[in-house]
Amino acid sequence: MAEILAPVKKTGTKILAIPGNHDIFDGWARKYKGDTKERIAQISPTDFKEFFPDGYKHATSTDSASLSYAIKIDKKYDFIFLDTNEYPIQTSRAQPHTGGQVKDETLNWLEKRLQIAESKNKVPILFMHHNLFIHNPLVYKGYVLSNAQTLKSLLAKYQVPVVFSGHIHAQDIMKDPTGKTDITEVVTSSFAIADHAYGELKLTPGKISYHRQTVDVDAWAKENKMTAKNIRQHNAYLKELFFKDGQRLAYQQLLDQNVRDENILAPAAKLVGEVNYNYFTGQDDYSSKRREQIKQSFAYKELGKYSPFLQKYIDSAINDTNLADQKLVIKP
Repeated sequence: MAEILAPVKKTGTKILAIPGNHDIFDGWARKYKGDTKERIAQISPTDFKEFFPDGYKHATSTDSASLSYAIKIDKKYDFIFLDTNEYPIQTSRAQPHTGGQVKDETLNWLEKRLQIAESKNKVPILFMHHNLFIHNPLVYKGYVLSNAQTLKSLLAKYQVPVVFSGHIHAQDIMKDPTGKTDITEVVTSSFAIADHAYGELKLTPGKISYHRQTVDVDAWAKENKMTAKNIRQHNAYLKELFFKDGQRLAYQQLLDQNVRDENILAPAAKLVGEVNYNYFTGQDDYSSKRREQIKQSFAYKELGKYSPFLQKYIDSAINDTNLADQKLVIKP
């Protein structure tokens, strides 16, 4: 990743990185050659700082208990990068831990940073891997911080307006669902899956603006005279891959229930594929009419008979009515 981002760094742009749950001492660390895979050296916390030195070199403060650090952006804003991962202290053969939490020592360090920001009348913005809120009522265990309530109370105390996170790979923007704080969390979908998304954050003294963007590989391929179909029509290729992945999930679930009728399998799989793609790309702002159409459809009803889990997943995805997921404006 450091090599891939090197051209960006050469433009003078700082690479401010924070690890995710697969990065440090990952027992699954592999490299691939053709159809074979090999174990490779695992990344230590020291390695991470060497590969991504900018954040630590320019930090106003670093946490001794984790890879967290704080950076002064300008007179108005501070960025705080919070290491929320649970990883071993040495090389491991175990799979990476999915869940996360903020250590007590790191919470103490964070509060000091927030106190300093408050004393200088600055706005702190937080970045971390794990989620602060439950973005999907069906899929959240291992994704939301185990001590999320403690962190939320701390952020509310110092009026942190927005938190950026990842981990669930799905695009979603949510205000505190309890309504007790003004915190908004932005989860940008994974760049590694459809449709190569990233978040663009713009800051002015009176406004925080976020906009989801995507990389147009098709245009790049045309400009560079690439001929391979999967590159030339990469956006459609990615979408088809993701659709098929959702359809595969439906087929697997239904076949496990001994459903063999293609008249049931095909429409159910198509519905799951469509809803799954829209959910992960943040295009799940269904109208009440469209939600009702889905719930009255043959495919939805058949899923209810043979796979209540998938029907509940459809419900969770089409009933996401918290905020528009593509952009956000906050006036701190």
